[in-house]
Amino acid sequence: MKIYLILSCLLCYSVSLFSQNELDPQYVGWQGKYMDLQAISDKDNKQHCLFLVGTDSVKGFLMDNSGTVLHTYTVLRVGKERLLGGFIRDGKVYVYLYNPSEEVIHAQVFSGDADKEDLIPFPMKKEKELDKVNCGDHFMYFTIRKKSSDLIIYDFRDEMKFDTLRYHFEDDLWQKLTKGGSIFNRDADVGTVDPQGKWSVEAAKNANKIYYVHDTLFLIMNTERGATSIIAFDMQHKQTNTWVVTQSDAIMPADDRPHPYSDNSFLLDGKLYYVQATFDSLFVQVNDFYSGQLLKKYMSKRNEDIDFKNTPIIQEGTGFYAKGSKELDKTRQLLRKMVNGRAMIVAGRDGNGHVVLTIGSYTQVSGGGGGYFMGGGGGAPVYMGGGGGQTWTVSARFRMLLDANTFEHVSGEVGTGIDEKVDSFTSDKNVPDSMEVVFMLGSDYVYTYYDKTAGMLRMVRL
Repeated sequence: MKIYLILSCLLCYSVSLFSQNELDPQYVGWQGKYMDLQAISDKDNKQHCLFLVGTDSVKGFLMDNSGTVLHTYTVLRVGKERLLGGFIRDGKVYVYLYNPSEEVIHAQVFSGDADKEDLIPFPMKKEKELDKVNCGDHFMYFTIRKKSSDLIIYDFRDEMKFDTLRYHFEDDLWQKLTKGGSIFNRDADVGTVDPQGKWSVEAAKNANKIYYVHDTLFLIMNTERGATSIIAFDMQHKQTNTWVVTQSDAIMPADDRPHPYSDNSFLLDGKLYYVQATFDSLFVQVNDFYSGQLLKKYMSKRNEDIDFKNTPIIQEGTGFYAKGSKELDKTRQLLRKMVNGRAMIVAGRDGNGHVVLTIGSYTQVSGGGGGYFMGGGGGAPVYMGGGGGQTWTVSARFRMLLDANTFEHVSGEVGTGIDEKVDSFTSDKNVPDSMEVVFMLGSDYVYTYYDKTAGMLRMVRL
């Protein structure tokens, strides 16, 4: 009954939300099967551009912070060109499309008066795409080369050229960062956290994550129990640095026998949030990211109630409040899911001086359908998309509030987060993952999707 009432309220909320907060829709009229929607923002988060990729062209919509569309652009899509990404600098929009058959990048610059384009040779040399990130005033694209165990970072700052930084992983670390196949044919087990909050579907569940902060790229790895390893790539000076944050008070086995566990971490505002679960205990720790100083820790045993949680433990159905969702009464139920699946921790802000932690588990399921966003009340989202095949989805979670300065637990309710808002708004819609995106417009999240039936690009403030 409780879940039903919450769902009813959220559905009513979504109806009023759409009518009150929809920005001016943009007519496109495309009906093709192939669609891809992306968003970028400038360094100051004052200008934004939406890119809709269709069968034979790409449309761009440049907006200011009020959501007003200032300019629209159209780019012809040659062959099987893929939109890698772009950036906005000094009012100019830079766009990069990769043509794999010709091994070139088609670079476009839109400035309103004097648009430019160029071709950049870009042979991939048996590399595999890892991810990409809009850095505000430049754009970075990551690949891995399996046979040489290299991470390759391409940094685009204009339409003519790019800088390259390579990092070679020793065999033991490469094995921990990758999965499947032989040592020369392994896929990277790494997710990317976008600095603008548009996080990858894979980011939260990966124990290894890439972050971009102040012109430095961080690879943060949880490959050893009770230790978080960091590699910093200084893109400006083309240097790397490494260090380890030790969770010395984490749950460590008392003997040499194997003890199942699962751990993970998350970086936010210079603080590293860490979680570890065993079948017996749950451990949460906050460290200074750069010095490793312990700032706060929390622990709960399997037969104890988690006294630092602000919400019940919710076992998910196929959506945030979908049929089958229920509360878990026992801490041991959550621990079992975390150890048997993957532990997860996500940090966000609520706008009231608090850090919101979402702690829980991922499990691997077959098939797909539906999707939702993870994140604290008001925190940045992680989209949990659907789709066929094997995929990871949240199976159980709770939230906790911390004071952003002292990291003491704060009692009280957690506000409505971006995840609930998106899930309620899309509950009666069937939008493919590739045709929706969330970005920040000022201090608001804007859910954007392509309405294929109406041929409209729609934007709603949440």
